[in-house]
Amino acid sequence: MIPLSRRHMLNGGLVAAAASISPRAAFAQDRIVLTDPGGSTQASYAKAFYKPFERETGVQVAFSARPNLAMGQLKSMALSNNAQWDVTYLTDYLVELAAKDGLLEKIDYSKINPALVAEMLPGTVTPYLIGGSMFGTVQSYSTKKWPVGQGPQNWADFWDVKRFPGRRSMVGFGHGPIEQALLADGVPKDKLYPLDLRRAFEKLNEIKPHITVWTTSSAQQHQLLVNDEVDLLQGFANRIQSAMRDGASFEVQWQDGSVNHEGWVIPKNGKNRDLVLRFIEFSLDAKRQAEAVAGVGATNSRATSFMPEAQARMLPTYPENFAKMYLMNAKWVAENQQELQARWTQWRAS
Repeated sequence: MIPLSRRHMLNGGLVAAAASISPRAAFAQDRIVLTDPGGSTQASYAKAFYKPFERETGVQVAFSARPNLAMGQLKSMALSNNAQWDVTYLTDYLVELAAKDGLLEKIDYSKINPALVAEMLPGTVTPYLIGGSMFGTVQSYSTKKWPVGQGPQNWADFWDVKRFPGRRSMVGFGHGPIEQALLADGVPKDKLYPLDLRRAFEKLNEIKPHITVWTTSSAQQHQLLVNDEVDLLQGFANRIQSAMRDGASFEVQWQDGSVNHEGWVIPKNGKNRDLVLRFIEFSLDAKRQAEAVAGVGATNSRATSFMPEAQARMLPTYPENFAKMYLMNAKWVAENQQELQARWTQWRAS
């Protein structure tokens, strides 16, 4: 397994570096060049996927953290017909945008074990992406202010500032809590899309004066909870739970939370596709996914059975939690991303 520096990648030397892994690998082409989000994700994936794949197959994995979002690099590679990566890892709505722009290859599912594909959770298998992890956006409340079970139980409660007074924080990046506003206004989670933006922003007008902090990053969510600066917070489940492990007294509320997934995609004109598909198949195994995920959910429906019960219950993919949540419609969000972003930015500034 060969970690590659960001300098190698950005200077266009990623392929050259990978090619120099070993003479045997270079001539046999038994290697793949892979990029991922880096950080803790890369560390856990190296342990659960990259190293075991090398040991079991002899295929070497040259990897690096990809540029943020990666869209510019994907486009550059497609236009130059020079795919420097064999496979990378993207969020669902970015996959929709990239596929629309012709930046990805379709996944050849005929070369992946159909039994493994059948084990994937709903929504995590698409023509261009097969999911590797799922993350939830949920609400949480302070157990110092409300005992467990007595805090807000849904988004209507989150909006109810008379029954549940307190310092509130909501997501300020992306397109904000548009879906949550509609859920608070009584729209069923299976009827959310297409989003009624007029109705959503009218509902957001009600909560706006009561938001203490609009978060600008997931790291800020963690800090607000640890510092006890809010009583109610909308944020990523793994960040909330990380804060809880660091001493924050909060409870996660899964009801009507949203689920997104991330997974493996093949850049346009990507090389070594058969090896890549072999690696993707390897990564779908339930036991390996159970080892890889930390605070986010695995996409293999059997993965939670390989985890300690206490750990599994903290994930959005735990069956009891997953049943309460909804999948964000990545295709609709991608198709309407510009309008969503513009409307949200304008509303925040008003």
